[in-house]
Amino acid sequence: MSARQISTPEDESSSQNTAASVGGSAALISFFVIISRITGFMRTWAMAFALGSTMLASSYQIANNLPNMLYELVMGGMLVTAFLPVYLSVKNRLGERGGNEYASNIMSIAFIALGLVALLCTIFAPALVFTQSFMSDQGGMEDAVFFFRFFAIQIVFYGLSSIVSGLLNASRDYLWSSAAPIFNNIIVTATFVLYAFVAPHDPDMAKFIIAVGNPLGVFIQMAIQLPALKRNGIKLRLHVDLRDPALKETLAIGVPAILVMCAGLVVVSVQNAASYATADNGPSIIAYARLWFTLPYAFLTVPITTAMFTEISEMHAKGDMKAFKKGVASGTSQILFFMLPFAMYLVVFAEPLVTLYHIGAFTEENISQIALYLGALAVSLPFYGVNTYLQKAFSAMRLMGAYSIMMAASVALQIAFIAVFATPFGGPLNFGMPAIALSETVFYVVLDIVCFVYLRRKIGRLGLKGMAGSFLRSLALGALGAGAGALVVFALDSTVLPLNGSIPHALGCIVCGGIVAVAVTFGIAVKAGFEEASMLVSIVSKVAGKLGRGKRGAAQADAADETAEAAEKAAETQDAAATNAEGGAAANEAAEGAQGTYDEPAMQSVSEPLRGRHAGDLGALAECPEQPIEDAIGLHSAQAVFERKVDGARHAPLSGRHARRGAKRSSTANKQGRHVRHADDGDETPKDE
Repeated sequence: MSARQISTPEDESSSQNTAASVGGSAALISFFVIISRITGFMRTWAMAFALGSTMLASSYQIANNLPNMLYELVMGGMLVTAFLPVYLSVKNRLGERGGNEYASNIMSIAFIALGLVALLCTIFAPALVFTQSFMSDQGGMEDAVFFFRFFAIQIVFYGLSSIVSGLLNASRDYLWSSAAPIFNNIIVTATFVLYAFVAPHDPDMAKFIIAVGNPLGVFIQMAIQLPALKRNGIKLRLHVDLRDPALKETLAIGVPAILVMCAGLVVVSVQNAASYATADNGPSIIAYARLWFTLPYAFLTVPITTAMFTEISEMHAKGDMKAFKKGVASGTSQILFFMLPFAMYLVVFAEPLVTLYHIGAFTEENISQIALYLGALAVSLPFYGVNTYLQKAFSAMRLMGAYSIMMAASVALQIAFIAVFATPFGGPLNFGMPAIALSETVFYVVLDIVCFVYLRRKIGRLGLKGMAGSFLRSLALGALGAGAGALVVFALDSTVLPLNGSIPHALGCIVCGGIVAVAVTFGIAVKAGFEEASMLVSIVSKVAGKLGRGKRGAAQADAADETAEAAEKAAETQDAAATNAEGGAAANEAAEGAQGTYDEPAMQSVSEPLRGRHAGDLGALAECPEQPIEDAIGLHSAQAVFERKVDGARHAPLSGRHARRGAKRSSTANKQGRHVRHADDGDETPKDE
């Protein structure tokens, strides 16, 4: 449809409902990502307290990473990239029952296949641990083998959890799939704390506590999502049908993803082996550094990309390539705008950030080791963020085969870099752990460039000049902010808050220097009116507006309650009048007057976005003529999605007495036909479905 085509009121209503739905989804995901990261830090802090950065910590990291790597290798990549698009396609063609049958088939096959893999891993644990430590003496790997025999069952739980999360996301129900990791973190944190108290008296029992606690946490992460399936009308059963055509479609999309995971597994194995050869605590250095490395990306990018994956898959399926390309371009620019400055912040604040782990078995020597690695790893942050976004775009376009080939070439280059600069084979060029970190930058830069070149040839112009401009602006702003933050840290370190391993001193440097760095970078961007700063301005203004309205919130809520009660009474009066044959006409006229007075504001006060299968068709947004597709910031841009995320907080589902009143009015409306405005007209299946 042309961008200039006249839109109907129904189109505009659908677009508004879609915006509210995506905004609410992203807001929900963002909230739980924050909570998950907080509990994740508690988990890592507890690990630092109990294990420190030692050989035992490295053994734990190897054993904990292997199940996730093997799951991704066997089936994870296929489920993540192929399950959601195929499930939505089957559900659209065959209805809810057909979707349930396909999901049951995939779930059953995954359970059986991953169960066999877990059993084999338990039997051949020493051989698999060797793949992560082949440059080191295997005599010190007993703890890693011990832990991995217990952790192997996590492979099954990862697979089932991924399928359940995909089903809930397809229904636009992001609550439990986003909250589930929090419970995993809490359980594992408790096991580390318990280990610290038991280990001095019974080291073997303490190790057993960790060995049991880890898979228990992953199981709870999976199981806590199951009740939500029933609420969304998803019914699964044990069912295997190897002749299902949808299974073939899944394999066609997913097999290239397995190749991607194979390449990733090889890189991780080489990195772990090289780090073990460099230092006994090498893998634990990587693990501690990656927590801070992924933090900015998780807060600022993951919520949007998670909520948008369903939408861009539908955009591509409907052939709306203008919107698709705009989403890729604006999303990339926005990621660079945030990730480039935060990469520099990680370099400046690496030492105080790592000092926050300094407790229990975590030593000052560990601080310097991990801070050096984090500073080198931070260089890759913006390219990592862009690459994860591009991978979703390739998945939505069903071009994972091409992506896997490009990734394999980049992996080969990264492995060569590690071999030359991070292992004894490099001789005088061996720079150890920092070179392992810098290999990530080599990998992501090469892969990003190749991906953009491929997309440019495949779907046409993407606005690469605009992205390059965003890169340079963000680089300059980040340098100014990071420089200002570095001066603050230097001043505090030289005077009142020396960085001597003290957690309070480190926290003070982070807070004071961080505020200055962020204010300089993004303050200049806002003042100069940079396009990428529009999202930030929107967020700040809306948050400020909400804080200003907070004082009036209670009075407005009471007024809404009174209005709702009046509407209920009017509706009841109308029902009673309708049963009176003689005075029916007069009574209905009176009720209509009352309804016109009370019902409209009442409905406005309790309206909520559409949920489930009726929500979120971003493709429809392209049909609004008021927002031309050529606009610099369009409805499909990352800024628009992020703005809807902020808006979504006030479109949350009703609860308590407000929900009951809304339901009652809805029931009354169904009885009265034309006399009541239907707030839930959208509950019918959209026409374009």
